[in-house]
Amino acid sequence: MRLQYERPPLTFQASKWESLACDRMSAESKGYVYGSAGSRETDDKNKSAFKKWSIVPRRLTGHKKFPDLTTEIFGEKLQVPIAMAPVGVLRIFNPEGEIAATKAAAKEAVPYILSTAASTSIEDVAEANGEDGQRWYQLYWPNRDHDDITISLLRRAKKAGYTTLFVTLDTYLLGWRPSDMDNGYNPFLRADQIGVALGFSDPVYRKQFKEQNGAEVEEKMSEAAAGWMRTIFNGFSHGWEDVKFLQEHWDGPIVLKGIQSVGDAKKAAEIGVQGIVVSNHG
Repeated sequence: MRLQYERPPLTFQASKWESLACDRMSAESKGYVYGSAGSRETDDKNKSAFKKWSIVPRRLTGHKKFPDLTTEIFGEKLQVPIAMAPVGVLRIFNPEGEIAATKAAAKEAVPYILSTAASTSIEDVAEANGEDGQRWYQLYWPNRDHDDITISLLRRAKKAGYTTLFVTLDTYLLGWRPSDMDNGYNPFLRADQIGVALGFSDPVYRKQFKEQNGAEVEEKMSEAAAGWMRTIFNGFSHGWEDVKFLQEHWDGPIVLKGIQSVGDAKKAAEIGVQGIVVSNHG
């Protein structure tokens, strides 16, 4: 972009983008995405930790205008070592929600990771991502009483062209979120599809809900939303032995998201998963 001797509509100072976004969002949306959990201590520690690291460039590496940033992971070639992390309920920030995000990811040639807490179905996001888009799927893992729902989600994702499975381990119960509570706001319990679209579009969950409630999801959306939340945020952790179940039902790489200790990282390697994400959901 060339400067045209006029002020741009958006600052080029990336450190200011967060505050500008907060100014434009509603209190509920800001509280959800920016509020963090507890006293924000973990969020503060994360930022401080990242400040300790810097990129160290190599010099005189050949006659190239730009360095080659391509890399390969899980058998896929990436143009840059970047992917769009899974964030749920995107329609509270943008009317098109995940559709807008996945289109942007495809345009910039970075993988898009779809959250189980999305406001758009697995299939609709895949269609928007396009045939050439790279897409991965993040699972909020129901407890073993709902293996049929887990299998259904995995099959839908695989059929829709998601190639790698990210399994979130650090949130099996919604965190203590003071900002949301101050706003009296929980996007997952509203009578709409924001945050619960994957459940509302899932044939197994829909069948079970109708059998238990004598009505379709659309006829009792508040109850259906609450039921789906209890399914994916059930308050129970899985065990290492349960990962074998995922390996049996997912044909592709599996990444465990939420690993924070050396011991857990070694255990993940021992049981044969393909990767980890060091994350505290902070």
